[in-house]
Amino acid sequence: MTVLRRSQRTMLRTAVLPALAILSILKPGTVRADEYDDAREQHPALFQAYFDEGLLEYCGMLTSEAAGGFRLRRDDLLTQEPMTVEQHRRVRVAAGIAIDYQYDNHGLGGQRLWCSTAGRDAYNRFVGRYLAQPDVRTNSSETP
Repeated sequence: MTVLRRSQRTMLRTAVLPALAILSILKPGTVRADEYDDAREQHPALFQAYFDEGLLEYCGMLTSEAAGGFRLRRDDLLTQEPMTVEQHRRVRVAAGIAIDYQYDNHGLGGQRLWCSTAGRDAYNRFVGRYLAQPDVRTNSSETP
């Protein structure tokens, strides 16, 4: 095993490593990093429904009524704008990524305020939708 001298290590850091970084950026066939951003932009209402459901889950507010309201909203949106299984998956993943980032960004103290404001708003929207559909309320066996 060869031991590099200090001058050799410095040359490696200053010349070779930046060149490798540039080559890795220019490498063809890389995976598009914005595939989930595209899903978010193409289906904003469905993205928001999944985001809100994730928010309720993080905040511990996902009751059976809220979950029922989410399902009603999701199903209405999918009926209005049918999509492939892959498109639907990408929207769900995009919302999951976004809610994870937001959860982390709020920190332990900020999460309480986030849940009491944005979480409460999402909860009220879903529960309001659920309670407005009396024929659906009788089917309590459906899971989220």
